[in-house]
Amino acid sequence: AAWGREGAAECIDRLIAIGRQCPGEEALAAIGLALSAAASDPSAMDTKAASPRLGSLLEKLMALAGVAGEGAPAENGEEAGEKATLDKEALAEREANQRCGVVWLTVLLRRLSQGGHTVAGLQEALEPLCRAFVRVIGGLSIFMADCALKALCHIYLLAVPDLRAELMKTIFSSVSNRTAISNMFVGTPDTQARREKDKAEKASGPNSLKITAKERVDSVKDLMFLAREMQHPPLFVGLVDQPAGSVWSGEVLREALDLQSPCLPNDLREHLCPKKLRPKLYPYFFHQNGPLRHAVVQLTSSYFSVESPQQLASKFPTEWPQIAGNLVLALGSVRVPTREAAIQAAQALFRGKTWPEVASIFEDLWAIVVKLMDDMEEGIQKAVVPLVR
Repeated sequence: AAWGREGAAECIDRLIAIGRQCPGEEALAAIGLALSAAASDPSAMDTKAASPRLGSLLEKLMALAGVAGEGAPAENGEEAGEKATLDKEALAEREANQRCGVVWLTVLLRRLSQGGHTVAGLQEALEPLCRAFVRVIGGLSIFMADCALKALCHIYLLAVPDLRAELMKTIFSSVSNRTAISNMFVGTPDTQARREKDKAEKASGPNSLKITAKERVDSVKDLMFLAREMQHPPLFVGLVDQPAGSVWSGEVLREALDLQSPCLPNDLREHLCPKKLRPKLYPYFFHQNGPLRHAVVQLTSSYFSVESPQQLASKFPTEWPQIAGNLVLALGSVRVPTREAAIQAAQALFRGKTWPEVASIFEDLWAIVVKLMDDMEEGIQKAVVPLVR
């Protein structure tokens, strides 16, 4: 049907129409596989040259997902106000279209990154795609958010090396701005309808989906702050790509999306997390944010074959001075969670050490511990007591 036989002209449009009626995640992923297959030229499967249909499919899916064009803002106040005025039926249709577009774009990007195919206009579309996927991360759908996070990794892999630095700036600015569709943090006009809606929400109790969305965004922000503290933005992509527990594990879902496995190749590891960053990761084994701590453990396990701070210090004994020096710097971090993690890490690292081992950093350690005793955060003042002792 897709290539020259009956129904070839409208094959992709008919698949999209069928897919929009699919309520289940696995059926949606299966339609994504069918769309990618229908747009791929079977006579060029062994080459990197992509068919024009792939480019056309990319444009259709971007429009379906509501991806803004180059240079367009993610969603401004006018768009947010327009969305508030939509009736329930139109709003449901818009959200269904976005759901299909996001999932199918992730399937297509995975196929392109795995096969090494090129699509006309793909590089220009990557930044708008990044902004759109970051907005989805702040949405209420867990499945769409998981797809969006994996899609960011595929986008980074597809980008030419010269464009990757700009992509990281786009991702970080989008995460910081929090301009998200269905985002409960974005302000809306104080109308009577809005007040009645707020009253109904308060009466119904906490919304677990909104709470989960906020926690997800906070975790992504923590990964971003970690990469910034390391002064190495690509580390963010390496952390996002680490395997995590997922309920989307069916055979079709693995074939189409594979949200549970890393997608970045081994030859990118030194670029994503160079060995010079290894001594700086020690405090983050003790971070209070569970998803961030899990991502760090998964990354060090995959890249350096260490799964605990003790293994990190013992497997690379020559790096102990760097670990200690970076830990002292982390104790003075401007971020409270980093200081708290560094306090816990210092108790593990320095316990049982002899004077020759700590002599070079003891003066700086003493000074920063005295400052921590007078920290403005009450939690830090309590946490530092065992270290002071």
